[in-house]
Amino acid sequence: MNVALAYETALATVIRQYANIGGDTHIRVWRNLRFDHRWKADEDRHFPCVDIRAGIAEPGGDQHTLSLEGQVQIYTNTADDQSHSVISGIEEAVHDVLNKLFYGALSGDGNDELTLFAATMTELCGSDYHFGGFVFGTGIMPMDESGFNAVGFSLVLHYQRSDY
Repeated sequence: MNVALAYETALATVIRQYANIGGDTHIRVWRNLRFDHRWKADEDRHFPCVDIRAGIAEPGGDQHTLSLEGQVQIYTNTADDQSHSVISGIEEAVHDVLNKLFYGALSGDGNDELTLFAATMTELCGSDYHFGGFVFGTGIMPMDESGFNAVGFSLVLHYQRSDY
């Protein structure tokens, strides 16, 4: 079970479905670059871009509960987005979706975003994966350098495994 790949894919699926990020914005899933059908090997970085990466799971004291940080980074080309209006719009749309995931899990009421997230995780991880919740981590401060603008979020997934 590759929970990091599943987490990246589930976040990308929910963002693509529910965030109004614009039709030209590519979603770059680090462990599955072909997630976005527009990805090309000769043009790995297309702007604007939502880049999704998950780290390595850290086990809790019982070795069955784990946490996994997911980073959602947003990039635009500085020359095309000098006023930061494009990146700000994408940032707001992505943040809205991440908030809905967080509060859907926290409240226990769920929502469409959390339902799609859970279905994608279960499809990719199987029945030994059990969702626990989310916490926001330290995001990425806005920056503009080297020809691109960037900002990002960190959403930490808590879950359990029952396969060991």
